[in-house]
Amino acid sequence: PRLLSNNSQVAESRDQKGGKHGDSGSAGDGEPKKKKIHHESKSHSDNAKNSTSSDIQHNTHPGERPFKCDTCRRTFRFMSQLNAHLRTHTGEKPFTCEICGKAFSLGPNLKRHMTVHTGEKPYSCKTCGKTFKLNCTLRIHMRTHTGEKPFTCNTCGKTFSQHSHKAKHLMTHTGEKPYSCKTCGNTFKLNSTLKVHMRTHTGEKPFTCNICRKAFGRRTRLTCHMRVHRGERGRDLQR
Repeated sequence: PRLLSNNSQVAESRDQKGGKHGDSGSAGDGEPKKKKIHHESKSHSDNAKNSTSSDIQHNTHPGERPFKCDTCRRTFRFMSQLNAHLRTHTGEKPFTCEICGKAFSLGPNLKRHMTVHTGEKPYSCKTCGKTFKLNCTLRIHMRTHTGEKPFTCNTCGKTFSQHSHKAKHLMTHTGEKPYSCKTCGNTFKLNSTLKVHMRTHTGEKPFTCNICRKAFGRRTRLTCHMRVHRGERGRDLQR
């Protein structure tokens, strides 16, 4: 009888465990499946997140430039940079000034252009207080205070504060004159020199004396001319 009682208790214990298991099983059609679905969703979300993170890491990996222009083979770190570059080949200029109608291929170029109309100079030098339209111009200006000359001529070792100054200097070694006049064929080292030369053909004289209104094709000639008036004033004061 005692053995039977023990067996009965074991069976009862099993039935209770089975009942609990059965309850869990019946509830398994609800909560456990939800938990499973939630887990799969989380896993998918994590995979997507990891994939996006991997893409970002891939695009910003130091030195890696995975996006290539099929036209000129130039490479870029980001797709947005490639898309902007492609406009140099297509000629597309989707950014238009609402004031004068001038169009630009890049948004920042339009923003810089707008300062022509507004006269805004938001970037100021903390050393001398001079203001500039562009932040890059301020950075170049700061080198006049710091003495920094980061651009070096590989031929003679001379250093420059601006890349454009170095480019002009290099022509003293190469003798290159890449800018040619389409009217007479004369060649020049600098584009600015060509522009001045073109005035000999067009007759343009953009520099005018404020005293006698005489006009000149070059600023240097106006400067020399102004000495005449300063001399005349000096003689008038002596009388």
